[in-house]
Amino acid sequence: MSLETIILAAGKGTRMKSDLPKVLHPVSGKSMIEHVLDVADQAGVDKHCVVAGFKKDLVIESLSDRNNVTYAIQKEQNGTASAVLCAKDAICDMDSTLLILCGDTPLLKSETIKKFVDIYKDGEAGIIVLSCDFEDSNGYGRIVRKDGKFVKIQEDKDCSDQEKKIKEINTGIYLGKASIVFEALNLVQNNNAQKEYYLTDILTIAQDKGYRVESIAMGQEDEFLGVNSKDQLEVAEKVLSERNN
Repeated sequence: MSLETIILAAGKGTRMKSDLPKVLHPVSGKSMIEHVLDVADQAGVDKHCVVAGFKKDLVIESLSDRNNVTYAIQKEQNGTASAVLCAKDAICDMDSTLLILCGDTPLLKSETIKKFVDIYKDGEAGIIVLSCDFEDSNGYGRIVRKDGKFVKIQEDKDCSDQEKKIKEINTGIYLGKASIVFEALNLVQNNNAQKEYYLTDILTIAQDKGYRVESIAMGQEDEFLGVNSKDQLEVAEKVLSERNN
């Protein structure tokens, strides 16, 4: 199975209050995006496409020593679905399996991603999303199920009061056959509170077309903490230091 990643790294990260692109902030001596790339390499990924945007030249220059990375540019910050769609021309093989990751998750563990890939291999082609139970799910997209089966991901700002009580959250990590992912991406609409093109919508679109769609709960909460502020950067530094010790 050919495995390629798309790593989302286009955001400015305004809450970091820095001129540096968010994914370039260091944690334990490496930029956040380097941590993510290392985990993907260890999980057996063949090629990476980094979607850059804000100060893209800095991001590209910082990874210049990596020979298995290509780049796509998101010119307009209008949602995660749009960001992934920007990478379409960089994907070598539409029969390959795509692993979609976020560049601001330096706490990911390679063993979790390996297990996730193995679960995908064991089923038929489609799209699966990695989920995790969070003690405080506020701010995260919720995994909505019916009779235990995946129904949809509801973004936090679009959640009903009942949906806000759900603890199982979307980690932003997806695996899917490239052709199915891009088929669904072409049908994503922006009829939501943020008027953005949500990557999460590809799951319900693919499901409606009869493809396999599942949410796989695994891993530990601290692996999936996105870093959006200096305080969260300090938390990530502490977690990695404790792991290394």
